[in-house]
Amino acid sequence: MPRDEETGKVCEEAIGFADVAKFIADDKEHSSSIYRRYERLAARNLLYLQVELRDLELQLDEVDREDARGGEDEVEGAMDWQVLQQRANIADGKESRRRELTLQLRCKIKEYQKAVLRNAQMLALPRPSKQAHTAFCDYFYNRDNERPFPRLAGLGGDLYADRHDLMSLVFNRDDDRLTTFLREHAPLLFQRRQEPQASHSCPSVRSLSEYRLSLAVASINIVVAAVMLFGAIYNLFYIHSLTKRLGIVAGYTVAFAICVALLSNARRSEIFSACAAYAAVLVVFVSGNLSSQSPS
Repeated sequence: MPRDEETGKVCEEAIGFADVAKFIADDKEHSSSIYRRYERLAARNLLYLQVELRDLELQLDEVDREDARGGEDEVEGAMDWQVLQQRANIADGKESRRRELTLQLRCKIKEYQKAVLRNAQMLALPRPSKQAHTAFCDYFYNRDNERPFPRLAGLGGDLYADRHDLMSLVFNRDDDRLTTFLREHAPLLFQRRQEPQASHSCPSVRSLSEYRLSLAVASINIVVAAVMLFGAIYNLFYIHSLTKRLGIVAGYTVAFAICVALLSNARRSEIFSACAAYAAVLVVFVSGNLSSQSPS
């Protein structure tokens, strides 16, 4: 067993469920909160409940038809719940059957509606990203080990094999393309420093600092915006040919549109509006500069 270098005492490492639970809890970004969705079982449960409700529906329809064909007592019992209750307590007949079916329906429809709403909530939870799933599986299956093995034995060994039946308890951030690119291709720049008490036996799995990542993305966006604006103004200021100026305006507008599309999640309408505003600024600068240069 490993020992603490300072005290020389044996370090007690969690194993099994305690180990996996500690790994999930130590993730500051909660991207490791990944669990099975059990879509097939949830759908099967809803199908069973549907059939049970259908059975109750048919039985109640049959009782309704009998009441419609019955006499005055049956009609009165079908119209007045209190009368139905009184007769159901006295006799063990149609009234008792109707009340029993009604009470069964009340419980079953409540169970069905709860199951439907909960299943809708479960389906709204996103699947884990490929990066989060890969990192979790690297840890869960000990892929850094020469002989990989799952951290949970028995039936728990294959819980995380199928990403399509998994759910993440944290909604995916609406990342732009730049954020996604940096997270996937430059994760070493944004790794969170691992605390000793939160260490685990899979050194390749590290948590990313979303704050540092968002700060880097914001800085890049600011620099690009400044370059696109002041770079265009600088070029337009030193070029006096109207044809060249129009070409520069067109080129910078296209470059601005590409930057907005690549560095943000802007929709097409938003990209169009931003490009129109950007081009308007450049056109105003060009027209103002031309008017100042024209002879009085």
